[in-house]
Amino acid sequence: MKKKILFISVSLIAALLFAAFTSCAGGGTNSGESASSFENSGSNESSEKEKTSEEPKVIYEKAKNVMTAHNILDYGAKGNGLDDSGAIQSAIDACAASGGGVVYFPSGSYTLKSTLVKKAKVSLTGEGMWSTRLIWAGNPDSPMIDTSNEALWGTDIENFFFLSSGVSGVTGILGGSTLDKYNSAIGTFKNLVFSGIYCGIDGGAEPSGVGIFDCMFENVFCSSCTYGLHLYGSGNIIIHPRIATCEAGLVLDYLNGESFDGVHVIGGIFASNVTDILIPKKGGTRPTNFVGTWFENASHGILNITNTGTRVMNLTFRDCMLNSTADNKNYFLLDATNAVGVVTLDSCTVVNDDGIKSPSDKNSVLAITNLQVYDRTGTYVYNDRVSGSFSFGATGEKTVYKIKHSLKAVPKTVILTPSTSGAAKAQYYATADATEITITFISPPTGEIGFYWELTR
Repeated sequence: MKKKILFISVSLIAALLFAAFTSCAGGGTNSGESASSFENSGSNESSEKEKTSEEPKVIYEKAKNVMTAHNILDYGAKGNGLDDSGAIQSAIDACAASGGGVVYFPSGSYTLKSTLVKKAKVSLTGEGMWSTRLIWAGNPDSPMIDTSNEALWGTDIENFFFLSSGVSGVTGILGGSTLDKYNSAIGTFKNLVFSGIYCGIDGGAEPSGVGIFDCMFENVFCSSCTYGLHLYGSGNIIIHPRIATCEAGLVLDYLNGESFDGVHVIGGIFASNVTDILIPKKGGTRPTNFVGTWFENASHGILNITNTGTRVMNLTFRDCMLNSTADNKNYFLLDATNAVGVVTLDSCTVVNDDGIKSPSDKNSVLAITNLQVYDRTGTYVYNDRVSGSFSFGATGEKTVYKIKHSLKAVPKTVILTPSTSGAAKAQYYATADATEITITFISPPTGEIGFYWELTR
């Protein structure tokens, strides 16, 4: 009975292993007895066995059919250095004509001299992001894959390495749609490498329409490109990007004002770019946040807001590492001078905070909370609001008193609240620089003088 229960409760693979075990066990039941025992166990158990036996086969065959039905090799792609774009486009067209599915690219290097036009309901899948290589050898200033005005809904582009054979102005993936179609959304871009081309992914195919929006980008690598990601759309989620040695890693730019959702970046690293985040137009950004992202060694700083008076609707860095090689003279670690809106640094770690520049607009805010700073003076925690208390016994001789503070900047506001009757009766005014509060009394005070103080950046 113990053998019978085990045989019934496991999948086909375990059942085969059990049969092998019973056939090899000397002095026990033979394979015929085992089969007889199973047959006598009842029709319900036999039916359950057949079900569990067939399901893995059905699943495997379905997966196999999906992967092989539109294999580009079956349509004439060779991966031998000659132009494969015609064969690959035939596979895409056939897949679309059959109602959609997956066009599969085995490992290899496929030369493209014509742009591949992705169709609605068609996913493009390579065997591996490092082993399936698309190499552009066509005209300059061309996209390798064009998704524009073909619905991205529910489709993927994944596991590809995009390269150029020395041709300039090449874009890996182009997207976007007209306002009438409005279908450049809800797609997935995963495990992609873009190297040595003009732009990795560009959503600006329809300048009077919309960019790529409400899509998922996961594990996207961009290196030595002019622009890494320039999506032109809102509501995008970017998970674990790796963007390095580009002119601008992520360009925040939008074609119209249809949404108040921005771009959300989770994890990842921006390394050794000229600038990590570029905001090139006065229309600015939608609410955009970076969570747990590492910024390192941008020569012109992490943030480049090109125009004065640029609208910034809540640009937030939370739990990020902020570092650059900017000289803090011509370029700065994080320069929000031209921002109109709110820039927030929350629980970030910074190497040398001298290069953090607040908006020049008086109604705009650089909000800083629990910033861990490492610089030549040591390690300290930096906030945009600090407070404390101060008291002394006045003898009627001094009129000026100084209090050290830890704001690490010249405060925007200085608030003193008397904590003793002597302070409440005295006449005084207060100023502050980057290290001290200076309290000047109109006439020398006497008695116990005390204040609560608060400074804001």
